[in-house]
Amino acid sequence: MRRWVAVAAGVIIWVLLLCLGVGAQEMPKADRRASEVIFMMAYRDLLGRRYWSSLANISGALKKDTYFVDLYFLRSVVQRRMGNLDDAAASLRSYLEVRRNDYRGKSILRSLEDEIRSLRLALRPKASMLSATFVDARDGSVLPKLDRTFILGMGGAGKVSSLGDKLFLVDSLGDRVVIYRGGKRLASLAIKSPVAVVPLDYLNWVVLSSDGGAFRVEENQYSGAISQWPYFKHDGHISDGVALSDGAFAVTDRISGSLLILSSGGRVMGQWRPKGSGRLPELVAVDSLGSRLAVADRGRGMVYVLDWTGGSSFKEVANVRVNGVRDLTWNHEGGLFVVAEGGALFKVGPLWDGTVTLDTVARGLKDPWTVCTYQGGIMLLDQGGRQPLWGGLIYNDGAVNGLFGVMDMAIDEGDVYSLTMTSRLSPFFASIGDRFPVVRGVWQNKLALVSVSGSRRLIPEPQVVALESPDGDPSRLWRDIRAREEKGMSLPQVLLLNSNVRLGRRDQERLLAYCLMNGLRLDVAAIGVPSSPELDAVRRLTGGSLYFRAKPALTPLDGVEWTFRMPLPKVDVPLGNVSDSLVSLFVDAEDYSFREWMPFFPAAFR
Repeated sequence: MRRWVAVAAGVIIWVLLLCLGVGAQEMPKADRRASEVIFMMAYRDLLGRRYWSSLANISGALKKDTYFVDLYFLRSVVQRRMGNLDDAAASLRSYLEVRRNDYRGKSILRSLEDEIRSLRLALRPKASMLSATFVDARDGSVLPKLDRTFILGMGGAGKVSSLGDKLFLVDSLGDRVVIYRGGKRLASLAIKSPVAVVPLDYLNWVVLSSDGGAFRVEENQYSGAISQWPYFKHDGHISDGVALSDGAFAVTDRISGSLLILSSGGRVMGQWRPKGSGRLPELVAVDSLGSRLAVADRGRGMVYVLDWTGGSSFKEVANVRVNGVRDLTWNHEGGLFVVAEGGALFKVGPLWDGTVTLDTVARGLKDPWTVCTYQGGIMLLDQGGRQPLWGGLIYNDGAVNGLFGVMDMAIDEGDVYSLTMTSRLSPFFASIGDRFPVVRGVWQNKLALVSVSGSRRLIPEPQVVALESPDGDPSRLWRDIRAREEKGMSLPQVLLLNSNVRLGRRDQERLLAYCLMNGLRLDVAAIGVPSSPELDAVRRLTGGSLYFRAKPALTPLDGVEWTFRMPLPKVDVPLGNVSDSLVSLFVDAEDYSFREWMPFFPAAFR
């Protein structure tokens, strides 16, 4: 017995000595002071739009003090600016697990969840919410310089098309094409029997003729001189056409009664007709949403929607009957506006899930013949070309949530803090640039006086960065953006993507949110292959342009800039009370409502 007691005592002594040895290596202590210093570094990075650097600093601060939960709130703000709305919501929930009684944080989480729902609804709407109100395009600010002599002298309209602030009016019977830029007449081209203008970029276009001819037109960047030369010849009768990529056009051919895919040399690469139905008797229109085509046949009163995958490989997505159809154009919802005889304008609802709906937008219009999207609305031209109408798009169910973020914050110190914040909206919202929004501000749970001034900004040659992904992997785009940031390069005004980028659902959401939060425009160059319908939808929702040249001439950037000014009492907010430090903005701008929140630490500006 004594022997066992001695053994047990020895074991206990050995364990105690081992614990003392381990105890010599103390558990790391939370270094709150160092974490607070790094917190301010991350905050300054956020103000400077150095998002990846800010996230890195937040990670470093959490290593110093894991229990400094306000870091999770700041991380949520940064992730929202980066377009990672789901990650931002997750970070905010982590913060609220500790600060359960923070009602301001809970309100921010509800707003963030509303933004996520609105973003997904914008990309995949279940039903069309769009309507339009029409005005004479020659009045107001749409086409104030439209040449009335030209309008009165038109023999008969072909198709109307646009790119940026340029509008192309085709006079088929008068053998001419007139180009307007910013509402002012730029040039008049003499071309026999033109039917449609296909913009390749801002300075280069292709004019299609009904006899199958195609002409290249180029505007000199410096002198503005216009030159034109034959491009290709197709043995058929073209009624409409669009570009799909730098080497492919889709045209409607009345002789063959088919939709044809032509190369840039005029060679037929693909052909489509409805199975078992023979030739289409009167093809009148075609338009594209990336690789998705909408084709109108007036003879049968049908609109067909097809996905083109190359050659003569087509998949019919949907079809809808529209008696007397004349023209059509895609909209940013992923649906169509359709012009028909009898002065009618219809809309086909979003076609993302295969559901087909047809609703009336307007009746009793004066003989509408052709339609295109232009300046945030839709342009209609009658058959004689004498009554151009512009329709401003509105939402039937009231205001929808938009995304925006303040970019620059500055303070002037006097008896109070005079806080100035600037926000640059994505060009998609350019149509609200001349309106004065209703703004409310909140600071430390109290309403704050806010003044706002808005201006529409037109930048002829915007800054651009071309993001390349040879294998189509979207993650390479973010690596390029991060690399620019690490080199100290500022965000550009335009992101230019190649059409081969493959976007999943999460990639679409992040890319769109990133552009909207940072006031960027997304342009796409369709090189080699058409863009996917999903990529084209993201482009449209940022107000971006589609090009068909490797090094395109960009459209001018038409955007909105808001400047907010708030007088705030000179009360320094204790570091760590991040919810008390929030400056919140509530902006109502007719069809859109915005909310923005940003921590404000005066010490960071000194």
